[in-house]
This record gives sequence, C-alpha cells and structure tokens, in this order.
Amino acid sequence: DGETEAPQSNLPHLDIAASVVVQPLSVQPVTYVPDGGFIEAFRYARIRASWLIRDANLEGHDLHFLVYDQLNPSTPIAHCHGSDISVEVNEGHSLIRLDASERDIQSGVYSWVLRDQTTDVVLLHGRFVMRAVPDVPSP
Repeated sequence: DGETEAPQSNLPHLDIAASVVVQPLSVQPVTYVPDGGFIEAFRYARIRASWLIRDANLEGHDLHFLVYDQLNPSTPIAHCHGSDISVEVNEGHSLIRLDASERDIQSGVYSWVLRDQTTDVVLLHGRFVMRAVPDVPSP
C-alpha cells in the first residue's frame, strides 16, 4: 500500500483556551458638523443669529441659511442668502451674521442648516423655533 499511520503520542491531550483583550481605540473625528445651537424667532420679525467659525476664512463664500421640517426635508420652509448673511474675518476667524428678512414662517419647531455652496458642505446645524406673535397693525 505505501501508506503509513502517524505515530501515536503517549502524552496527555490538553485543551487550552485563551482570551484576548483589545483596548478600544481613541478616535477623534477630523471633520464634523458642529451644532450651531437653538434659534428662537418670532413671526413677522427678522431672524437674527451669529456664529464664530474658528480658523476659517469664509469671506466671499456663497452661504445659505435653510429652515426645514424633518418630516419633509426636501422643501425648505425658509431660504436666506445674499444680503441676509454677512461674514467678517478677523485674525483668521469668521464671524457670520444672519439678519434675515424672512418673516412669515408658520409657528412651530423646525431644523436649520447653514450651507456653504462654495465648498459644498454644511457648516452648522441646529433647531429652530418660530414663536407665534401678532403682527403690528397697519395704521
């Protein structure tokens, strides 16, 4: 035949179990969209907010402020841009000021984002509450 059997060992058979402990890695995101905060506005009044973006020169960027409902995010409830948003750069940091003329948003709780169309990113996001208040009557 030519086949031989492996020699049998007289040593006792030992089952050895080992466990390995892996330490979790410390991970820091390189880029993320920071929470820009809670904006409270009043119906029929200008929407005003400001943010300081550190270590970024956003002068000349095409910025857009969008208010939307989470249940229908593809249709903005409010869209502010151009002269509604100004950027002031000081020592490498950008101060963004929103002074929006959008006035007639129904009262409710919404979400908002600040988009930079120049770099195609969302700079900030947050919650937006429009409070119901009466308009000033016409004389």
